[in-house]
Amino acid sequence: MTYRVKLPVFEGPFDLLLHLVKENQMDIYDVEIAKITEQYLEYIEAAEKLNVELAGEFLVMAATLINIKSRALMPTPTEEETGEGAEDEITSTRALIEQLIEYRRFKEAAQTLAEREQEHSRVFYRSRIIPIVAPEADAQVMENLEALFSAFSRVLRYATSEDFHRVIEERFRVEDKIADIEHRLRHERTLSLRALFSRCINKIESIVTFLALLELCRQRRIRLVQKKQFDDVVASAVAG
Repeated sequence: MTYRVKLPVFEGPFDLLLHLVKENQMDIYDVEIAKITEQYLEYIEAAEKLNVELAGEFLVMAATLINIKSRALMPTPTEEETGEGAEDEITSTRALIEQLIEYRRFKEAAQTLAEREQEHSRVFYRSRIIPIVAPEADAQVMENLEALFSAFSRVLRYATSEDFHRVIEERFRVEDKIADIEHRLRHERTLSLRALFSRCINKIESIVTFLALLELCRQRRIRLVQKKQFDDVVASAVAG
């Protein structure tokens, strides 16, 4: 069973929808991102097993759509604002695209590692992780990803959808969130993801926060621990 978007104006793969929007072949105003998120959560609930790498890619594509839609909802800038503001928008969009490219590379690396396993498959179930024989560092990265996805999926489930129906004036950047998280971890031994996401003022900030955590996990700069299912996920800095 593969995930397909079903909207009044489009039905098909999510990556095709994103391509049409980016190529201006579909009006971003007609794309109901909240409904796409709800459909995806229903999809993973119905699935017998969950591929965390694929789920992460979905979230990155969703973040890209949100970025495009939030910019479309913003008032048209004045001539004085078009200079630096336009550069910021281009940089922000490029950063999201680069994030997706980097995530694809990370996913391919994980797939290569999985192919080396003879007796265990890297399959993630909703309730637990099937034990795998792998180097400790790589196993820790995948454990981090499952904990991160678990925490973020709850954020999307319980957040309201009103953020997508108002003008977004705040702007958030992944690199700023990374700096903020690392700053907090330098002053605190651990950081609660529940508390971290609760400080986000809308879904856009939540997704940017997720991408920052994803990047820190990818670079093995943080470790995430979830003692049991539905518990809070706690982040700590990796020594060195």
